[in-house]
Formats: sequence, structure tokens, C-alpha cells
Amino acid sequence: MIELPTIQQLKCLLCYGKENNFTRGAQQANITQSAFSAQIKKLEETVGLELIQRTNKGSHLTPSGEKMLAIAEKHLTNLQQEILTLRQEQQHEPTLLKIGVMRTLGDVLMNRHVQHFQQEKNPIDLVVYDMESSEILTDLRDDKIDLASVYMIHPKPFAEYEQVHLVWDQMAYYAPCLNISDKQISRSTIINNPMVYYPTNYFMEQTIGEYFAYGKPPRAATLSTPYAMVHFCQQNPAGAILPQRLIEALDINQGVYTLQDPLLMDNCIVFKKDTPKRTDIEFFINYLRPYFAD
Repeated sequence: MIELPTIQQLKCLLCYGKENNFTRGAQQANITQSAFSAQIKKLEETVGLELIQRTNKGSHLTPSGEKMLAIAEKHLTNLQQEILTLRQEQQHEPTLLKIGVMRTLGDVLMNRHVQHFQQEKNPIDLVVYDMESSEILTDLRDDKIDLASVYMIHPKPFAEYEQVHLVWDQMAYYAPCLNISDKQISRSTIINNPMVYYPTNYFMEQTIGEYFAYGKPPRAATLSTPYAMVHFCQQNPAGAILPQRLIEALDINQGVYTLQDPLLMDNCIVFKKDTPKRTDIEFFINYLRPYFAD
């Protein structure tokens, strides 16, 4: 019988494929670089092919290496899925889904679903992480989270992932300590009042900057979470732009204004196309749909 590669060897190839670098690949695999290099060398000996070409300037996958990487990804994903299925059949344990929620969305909107799955007998269990978009991209790539709830204003960074639209989120202006008579507010009125901003590296800060392209409100504060913004606005004469659904979830009724020029955000679920948890993720998305009807 032909000698086959070990799972460890194939995992090392996947780690190299993600980084195209032996040092970072070894870090991904959580082993020393010498052990990592030995695993790759043994894999090449086993299959009888040069998979990675090494030069003084670095290294890269050969055409055979590219094909072997695709084979490894396919078969390890299938193996993981089969193991998950067997565990569920034998132990009746729910699959754990790790969900990253874009910080500006507010994780309170997802937390109610966590409670549902804890109370009911369901095939999945949920853990929710509050994250910014750069963290979500990194953790999706590194399999630290299984899926994420994001605003898809700039879809290019998520192009390699499966994208499922949930709802168009309407943004609102929250300013309970400002004396504003109308329930609908214009950009010019917002510009004339202090506003709470997100940190400059946040996705929402860039989006709001585009919304106020011809003039920005004076900065009252810079805060990293919508909950901190809500609290600040309740104590100070300043406003903040927040998701309408989040405001409603926090049971806030006073000081909420509709934007005269609507600002809509495409709320999507994203996940890896080859994830072994696809069946469970699709089950979760189908559960979510009635709550997120446009």
C-alpha cells in the first residue's frame, strides 16, 4: 500500500499556504520552525514531489504544491465535517459556533439569540465576540471564529468569504440632551452640534466621514462602543449616529431622530466557503432570517 501523508503534515502545508512563509507558517502551526520544516520535507518525500521551492530570496509553492494544497484543504475539511457529525450522533452534543460581531453593530442584538439556544434543545451552541472589522478578518482567516455579523459597505476585504445578506440597517441620530424640535434631522443641523465619534481606524468612522463629506460636526468625544456613546449622550449635550435596531433593543425612546438623508448599512453574515460547519451555520442563518426581515 502506498504511504500516505499524516494529518500533521497536511496541516503544516495548510499553514504554509496561508502565510507563504516558513517562520509565520510554523507560528500558525504552533510548533518550532525546525519541526515545521521537517514536517514539510517529510510530506514532500512521501508524495515524491517538490511542493515548496526554496531560494535565497524566500520560498513559494510550486504548481504541484498548489494542487497538493487544494487536495489537503478539501480532504481535511471533509474529515472535520465527518468527525463533527459522528460526535453529534454519538454524544448528542451541540456544535459550538463562534461568532464575531462588528463592534459598531452592538453585540446585544446577537446576545438574545445566544439565550435562545441555551434554553432550547438545539444542534448548535453560540459564543459571541465583540470585534472590529480588522479583528474579524484576521480571526476568520485563522479559524478563531466561524462566522461574523458585519456591515458590508466595502465588500472587497470579504470577497473570498461566503456572504449572506440579512437586513438593511437604518442609522439614526441619538441626542437626548440636545434641544431639537423635529423628529427628522438634517445633516446641517447635526453638523452644528457636538458629536461622539468612533476611533479613526474603525469602519464606522470612515463611513460617517463619507456621510459628512462637506463638513463634520465638532468632536465631543471619541468612544469605541455604541454603549459608551449612548451613556455619554445621556450625560452630555452631544449626539451620535447609531443603528436604529440597537437603539430599539436598548429600549430607548427619547432623543432619537430619523436622518433626513438616510444612511443604510448592509448587515451580512460572512463565513469561510469551505468551513466544515457549513450545515450548522446555514441552520443558524435560517433561524435568524425572521428576526431580520427588511
